[in-house]
Amino acid sequence: MVALLQVECLEQVVRTKSFRGAAQALHMSQPAVSGQIARLERELQLNLLERGPSGSLLTAEGERILPHLRAFAESSELIRRASAEIHGAEQQTLTILGATRYLHVILPDTLSMLKRHYADLTVRVETKSEDEVYRAIRSGQADLGVIVLEDPQTVPDDITAVPMFDLGPLGVAARPGCAALAGTIGPIDAHLLDDEPLITLTNDKAMDVAIHYLAPANRPGVSVVDDIGVGIDLVRHGLGVMALSSITTYMIGPDIDWRELVGGPVYTGYIVHGGEARLTQAARAFMEYLRILTTKYGGDFHHNRVTGRLEVSAGMRRLRASL
Repeated sequence: MVALLQVECLEQVVRTKSFRGAAQALHMSQPAVSGQIARLERELQLNLLERGPSGSLLTAEGERILPHLRAFAESSELIRRASAEIHGAEQQTLTILGATRYLHVILPDTLSMLKRHYADLTVRVETKSEDEVYRAIRSGQADLGVIVLEDPQTVPDDITAVPMFDLGPLGVAARPGCAALAGTIGPIDAHLLDDEPLITLTNDKAMDVAIHYLAPANRPGVSVVDDIGVGIDLVRHGLGVMALSSITTYMIGPDIDWRELVGGPVYTGYIVHGGEARLTQAARAFMEYLRILTTKYGGDFHHNRVTGRLEVSAGMRRLRASL
C-alpha cells in the first residue's frame, strides 16, 4: 500500500533534483529517503526516477503517475483533517509512557517530524514501570509504551511489541584511573569491581541487573538514585561504578570510562501498543518516524569488541551537545 511519506519523499526529490536535498528538507537521512522511494517503486512496480547530469529526474513512468500520487496525498490530508475534526481532542493527544529515557537522543527529531503534520498535537511523555505501561495501554490511558526486554516472549498476549532499537551489551561506567580496571583491555569480568561502591537506579530493571550481575550486597556501599544523570555525576566524582547499556553512553563524556561486562545481557527497546486497530494516526506516524531516525542514528554508534568500548561519531557528539 502506498504511504504518504513515500509520496512526500518523491515530491522533495523532484523539487530538489537530489536525494540529499530531499533528506535535508524532510529532516531525514539520505538512506531513509532512498528506502521510502524504493518501497514506493516496488509497490507500484514502476521505475520513477533516473539520475542524469542535472540530478535525479522523473522517468516517463514517473511523469505519468506523479499527478495521481499528488491527488492521493491531497486526499490523505483532507481525510486526516476531517478525522481530527470528528474525533476532536482525542486525535490531538499522544501519550507515550515507559522507559522513555532511551529515546532521549532521537525523541526531539521524531516529534519535530510529527509536528509537521499534527501542528496542534499535545504530547505527553512520562516514565512508568513495565506493568504500569501495560495497564495504561489496556485502559486507553496511553497510546504507546517504551519497554526494554531481553526476552520478548514475556510480553502479554494482548500487547503488541515492535522492536525499535538495540541497547547494546551491558557494561559498567567508572571514572578513569579506577584501580580495578588498571592494566585491563576489552570486556571485563564483574568480579573485578567487587570492591567498588555501586550506583544504581530505582527502576526495577536497573535494580534487577545490579543485583544479578554486580552483587551489591557484597559491596562497601550502594547509592540508589532516581535519575540517570545524577548517577553519572556520582561516577564522574569517583563515588562508585554504575551498570549502563552501551546505548546510554552517549550521556557520558571522555572523563568516564565504560567497559563491557563479560556474559552480560543484551536488551532491545520495544514500542508497545494495544493492537493496530487501536492506534491513532499520530501514534502510527510517531512509530514510522522513530523507525526512520533509529536507522539514521544507528550508524553513529560503533561497539569496538577489541577494546570493549563504545565509539561515538563526531556527528552524534554534536547532536548530544545540542540537546
